[in-house]
Parts: sequence; C-alpha cells; structure tokens
Amino acid sequence: MIAFIKPPKPNMDLFNKYFSTSIEKNHYTNFGVNHEILKNKLSDIVGTDKIVLTANATLALDGLHNILSTKCYMAYLPSFTFPATNQGCKVSFTLSKTIGDGNNIGRATWDKSGTWARSKRSYTITVNPFGCLNPPLCEKPHSAYWIVDNAAGILSQTKSWFNAGADAVIYSLHATKILSACEGGLVIFNNQKLYEEYSEYINFSFKTLSDGSRTSGSQGSNHKMSELSAAWCLMNLDTYEKEIASRACTAASYRGFCESNNIPYIHSLQAFWLLGKEPTTKIQKFASENDIDIRPYYQKLFYCNETCLVTSTFNQKGFCIPTRSTLTDGEIKNILNMLKEAKEMKLI
Repeated sequence: MIAFIKPPKPNMDLFNKYFSTSIEKNHYTNFGVNHEILKNKLSDIVGTDKIVLTANATLALDGLHNILSTKCYMAYLPSFTFPATNQGCKVSFTLSKTIGDGNNIGRATWDKSGTWARSKRSYTITVNPFGCLNPPLCEKPHSAYWIVDNAAGILSQTKSWFNAGADAVIYSLHATKILSACEGGLVIFNNQKLYEEYSEYINFSFKTLSDGSRTSGSQGSNHKMSELSAAWCLMNLDTYEKEIASRACTAASYRGFCESNNIPYIHSLQAFWLLGKEPTTKIQKFASENDIDIRPYYQKLFYCNETCLVTSTFNQKGFCIPTRSTLTDGEIKNILNMLKEAKEMKLI
C-alpha cells in the first residue's frame, strides 16, 4: 500500500548531537539551549528584527483569541477555518470579499458595510493553510491587528506577509508538516504591541516584579516548546530546503497530468487535491484496489459558509493524493498510472 502519510526517517545522529547539549546542561524542559539555538536560526530566516516564539501553533492561535478578546477586540475570521482553532469565536458577518489566488486557497472576510473592518477594536485572521509555493497576494485589512495562519507554509515567505502589513504569522510544526518539531509551532511577530499583549499569556501569565517576586494574571497557558521538540526541529531544519524541493517536484508531476487532461485541481506543498466526476467514495475504492491510500478533500474538516467556492466544487467529489517527500519515483509513477486508469473509467 502506498501510504498517504509516511514521515521521513529521522537522522538520529543529528538529533542526538543537538539533544546532547540539553543533556550536558541538564535542562530538558523550556527555555533551554536548543530552544535558543532554534530561535536564532529561525530569526536568520525570517529576519533578525522579528520576534520569534516557539510554541504549539493551535495553542498560539487560541491564545491570541483569548488575550485579544479579554481586551475587547472582536475576531474577524476567514470564510473557512479549522474547528480546533477558531470554533470558540462568535462571528456574525458573511463573506463579501475574497483575497488570494484563483484556487481560493487563502481567504479573509469583510462585511458588506465595512463596519467591522474599520473598527479599531477588531483583528483579522487570514488562512493560508497548506504551504503554497506562491501564497495569495493579500491586502492589509482595516483592523487593529492582522494575523496570518500560515499553517504548513514556507518560512522564507514570512517577509512577504510582513511586507504586506501582517502583524504576526503562525506556523505549524506538526509531524506531518514541511518543517517538523514532532509537536509544536511558531509565532513570529512584526508588531511589538501585539507581542506584548500576547507575551502576558504564554508563561501562565506570570510576571516578575522589581523585587524578584512573581505575580499571575487572570488567565494564561504554557505556550512554550520543550528541548526535545527544539532538537527535533533543528534536525529537520538541516534538510528543510530539500523537503521543499522534493514536495515541489512531486506536485509538478501531478500538475502536469491534471493540466494535460483538463482535470481541476488545487495544489500546495502540503497537499494536492483533484476534482473527480464521481463521488469521492468511488475513487477511494478504485485507488484502494490499486494499493494506494487517498483521502477525501480536506474542506470537510472546515467550518465554511455556502458562498465558499471551494466547498461547493470539491466537497462531494474532491480527493487528496499523497504528496509526502518519502514517495519514491516508482510510487509516483504508480499513482499517475492509477489516475490515468481513473480518467479512462471517467471517475475523474
């Protein structure tokens, strides 16, 4: 079976090299030596003038929601979003303007009157969830803060988001993502004020007073990365560019097939979707008979209103094929052969 998800084999010698520094310092939890090395390396990529925090991406987004809501900011969310991160925010407006490429990967929302968008007490989240090689061209919304949920995006693209006016960009470092820390994420700030708002929250809301004593606010959480995850991320950072190149090459093979056969698709480094002519269950069954694991279109995992073009076209007949870097040339060939047969059978 050609697995949909199969993480690359870790370089344990390199991991042990990094984690041995934690052992030497007898520091295994938070704010250790690997955490500091990772932050410095990430700063070199995204800009040394930016503020880099290692955390868990979902918790970071949740934390930003929490801390801003306590200060009476209102969330201005995308037309679609992940249930795990944004479901707790009440949103009463609907999609009236989209931003992004023609494939509708990234979206942000404004209400028709523009009232919320002009409010100084609002913040906007734009979602670019699957590591686009060419992320959507976005204009800065009229709100106090603009946060980009870049999920599986490419770190070097952070500067493009900041040049467009973003105040913070969030990245997931989950085990399946382009860059992995096994479990973790990043928040990169381009706005000192927003960082100060959020920094009150990440360490259980503890504050150190002038006399050395500590006090705690009304709410807080443990949004920090362990030395284990930091070492794992450092190990993967050494092969990060190769990971991107491998996934881009695989996507190019699929894209060529779709374009030559006039098959609608949406692609990124993290996922490749095709639109079939029959319900997804039929193409899944056919792929399984060919020992290939494919998945239904991810949009089913999102909350989305009916005006979302992607949902209406891909929800029932869209499916994902493997794009991971561990695919062999033979496996890619077998997947393409399966798609050719599916085309002949008019499944796609």
